[in-house]
Amino acid sequence: MWWDKRKALFTVIGILWSLFLGSSKASSLVDGDFWEMVFQRHGSIMLLIDTESGQIVNANEAAAAFYGYSVEELQSMSIQRIHLYSPDDVARERRAAANEERNYFVFPHRLANGEIRTVEVHSYPVDEEQALLFSVITDITARVAAEQELLETNARLRRAEMITGLGSWEFRLSDDKLFLSEGAEKILGLVSGAPLPDLYQITLPQYNTLREQALQDLIEENIPYDLEMKLERVEDGAIIDIRSMGEYDPTTNSVFGVLLDITEQKAAERALALSNKRRLYSLWGFALAQLLIIIVLIINILQRRKAQQETRQNLQRNESLVRILQHSTDSAEELLDYALTESITLTASALGYIYLYNEETSQFTLNTWSHHTQLAGTVTDTDAADQLTHIAPWEDAVRQRQTVIVNDFVAKDSSKRNLTRFMTLPIFDQGKIVAVIGLANKQTNYDDMDIWQVTLLMNGLWASLERKRSEIALKEEKERLRTTLLSVGNGVIATDRHGRVEIINEVAQHLTRWSGTEALGQPFGQVFKIMDEKTREKRENPLLEVLSSGTPKSLSNHTLLASKSGGERAIAYSAAPIRNSEGEVTGAVLVFRDVTEEQMRVERIEYLSYHDQLTGLYNRRFFEEKLQNFDTDEYLPLSIVMADLNALKLVNDTFGHAVGDQLLRRTAQVMKRVCGEKDIIARWGGDEFVLLLPKTTEQEAEEKAKRIQEALQTETVESMPISMALGWHTKTDSSEDVSAVFKKAENHMYRAKLFQGSGIRSETIQALMVALYETNQREEEHSKRVSLLSQHLGRVLGLSDDEIKELAITGLFHDIGKIAIDEAILNKPGRLTEDEWTEIIRHPEVGYRLLGAVQDMEDIASYVLAHHERWDGLGYPKGIQGKEIPLQSRIVAIADAYDAMVSERPYRKSLAKQQAIAELGKNAGKQFDPEILDTCIRAITIWDEATAGFEPRQGGDDSAPSECRETQPQIRDF
Repeated sequence: MWWDKRKALFTVIGILWSLFLGSSKASSLVDGDFWEMVFQRHGSIMLLIDTESGQIVNANEAAAAFYGYSVEELQSMSIQRIHLYSPDDVARERRAAANEERNYFVFPHRLANGEIRTVEVHSYPVDEEQALLFSVITDITARVAAEQELLETNARLRRAEMITGLGSWEFRLSDDKLFLSEGAEKILGLVSGAPLPDLYQITLPQYNTLREQALQDLIEENIPYDLEMKLERVEDGAIIDIRSMGEYDPTTNSVFGVLLDITEQKAAERALALSNKRRLYSLWGFALAQLLIIIVLIINILQRRKAQQETRQNLQRNESLVRILQHSTDSAEELLDYALTESITLTASALGYIYLYNEETSQFTLNTWSHHTQLAGTVTDTDAADQLTHIAPWEDAVRQRQTVIVNDFVAKDSSKRNLTRFMTLPIFDQGKIVAVIGLANKQTNYDDMDIWQVTLLMNGLWASLERKRSEIALKEEKERLRTTLLSVGNGVIATDRHGRVEIINEVAQHLTRWSGTEALGQPFGQVFKIMDEKTREKRENPLLEVLSSGTPKSLSNHTLLASKSGGERAIAYSAAPIRNSEGEVTGAVLVFRDVTEEQMRVERIEYLSYHDQLTGLYNRRFFEEKLQNFDTDEYLPLSIVMADLNALKLVNDTFGHAVGDQLLRRTAQVMKRVCGEKDIIARWGGDEFVLLLPKTTEQEAEEKAKRIQEALQTETVESMPISMALGWHTKTDSSEDVSAVFKKAENHMYRAKLFQGSGIRSETIQALMVALYETNQREEEHSKRVSLLSQHLGRVLGLSDDEIKELAITGLFHDIGKIAIDEAILNKPGRLTEDEWTEIIRHPEVGYRLLGAVQDMEDIASYVLAHHERWDGLGYPKGIQGKEIPLQSRIVAIADAYDAMVSERPYRKSLAKQQAIAELGKNAGKQFDPEILDTCIRAITIWDEATAGFEPRQGGDDSAPSECRETQPQIRDF
């Protein structure tokens, strides 16, 4: 915009200068009708100011309207009057404008009403003496105010982010870029625009999966994105807590959100939790103190009501006994442990244990023991139990097969000093001792009530223990079965006898998209919906049949499972009934697996086995199978069309197999476009195709072949036309051998190819030349000049008319191989790389292969191949020397080099003709044949004189002598 304003200012100054050029007085610039029309009526604010004094020489009407003074008033005052800068500063700025050190200014100006306005001034000198400055003034007060307001708003937002620890972010899904506000950059320690993996690196590993799942849920199911996670900030390694919230915008494929640094909040929460815990401990301490006081009071009360308390205690013991007998457990060990605990409570003992006992081996096995710690000293519960088994009364209890009580135990050694009282009671089952329970350190003496209570408890308990063990074993077996079903790699769904879901493992939940809580209790057919893959008709519930018949069922082909979310997966499944011990059907289980990928692999293998990978057409194997299937009366008349793609080898040799593959694919596309759905098109091999046309007459086959040829005429690959030779034959009689029909179609195709071959190759060469000339007119002009100059040299050297014709053709086609070189390399202004140079020196070989494929062009091809060989053997591609190089090639090399030197090229200017001729002479015996070079130089001099006055040449082949060019491999000698 500033440049447009400056151009406008220069335009006005130019008009003024052209009107008043030659006048030396300022008054002459002020006079004149045209000046008044241009200056006074212009809508921009304009002032003409004396450079030295600052006096306003002239002002237009726009200036008067803006400043609030009349034009006459403005002309009578100095610019200092409306300027707020000091006189020295204003004078310095005028001198800077006059010297064009600075021509753009922003000043505060005061209007007639005292209002201060911000203006931008473009000021330039209008005369050579720099006596006057022409200034164009624009009011930018509103713009400056708006910019200031925007800056203040942004500053307030940044301060708000810094104060609140808040930041905003945008995650662009298209390129995985993360854009951050200044607050977010400070919180995370990342730079806005960083790739998403930078965020992964600072996120603590345990939160990455949670964050990715939350992001996926937001994008796919619009579940709110609100996470708290921990990060390790890059700049200081601090672990911070953040809360991140966002929403997804599908129009921009981006997620926008905010994040909040909640590290201090989390620390405060932890401090509050710790404070609450301490407060709770204080409350508990107070409560315990109160409890101790209450206990003391209770003891005092109990002492006064001892008799009443004993009665109540007996009643409580009986209730406890009933509770023990009714206790439900998941294991026999748990039941024994619970019984021991209750026995200790009933008898008010300090510790206890239960040993299992085997009468046959007289072996004890510790089953369970108490975890009370009332015993003083360092004796553990297991130590105490071991002590009890080695005292004489204990042995008496087992030997005498009755309860033994010792209320005044005196230890004979220090290891048993903590034992005061104990009771040992054998437990019988069918007359045998099966276990022993021991209780110790009751505060009062053990008595018959203790024996009665424990005996009643343990005898009743043992009677049901075996049944409990059986139930527990059965339950554990069911749990193992359930765990097995839930953990297998296939989907598993089990139902009750009514077909309602009882078990569904994680694999089944994933495939059906039913969660475990949603599926349990639902009818099986509601959760497991299947259909036929081909007809898409709903299939019957397989478990209903299993439940009704009681026999297994399986199906593994063409079944689709429709999930709750609408997805479909190919599955294989089997179902079987679940029976109880009586053989009754109590439910059913179905096992299924996802075979989608397996099925896709099978289909892919099947596709590849019958299709050509390059063209997508059927392959030879498929064609041969279909040929046998169609060889029946039902498909007569049966036509076969053989097709052979012309010039494929030529394209492969010239452009490479990638372009050859493109030619094959384009041909296949055309054939598919022309043929009908019932027609079988196959790639027979290499460059051959075959069509199998059931119920098609020979005339219809011929018409289809012509349509293919017509369609190919409009197609090109790398500017080269596509052509095919086609032959066909039709089987009309069922007795005719189909292989003979195929052979006749093939013979017709070969006959057509014989007629087309030479012409096609010639047309291809012409098309390639046209393509080269279309992309590079310089090459066309160069080739024509080399052809004419080569003919001239041949005549001077006394060659025959046929040899001169060969020179003309060789000169015209000598660079045809460049069609295979990237245009960017040919036109590169700088040095070539080694790879680029390798591409350049291929062009004689490419030209040789192209021309060698055309009948009667073999000699020309050999001349083109050798036109960059050197007399000293340092040329390419073969490195032959001297007269091993064909004479035509040596002549064309001289003409090619001379035209290259006197022509403009992208990487250097052309040489003068005398310089070029001198360079040719310097390279006699090196690059050029010394025996013919002098004659050729004289002929070139005559040629130049005869063609004097033509336009300077541009482009051309870089075949100049190496002394004129850069050092190898950068020599443009191509």
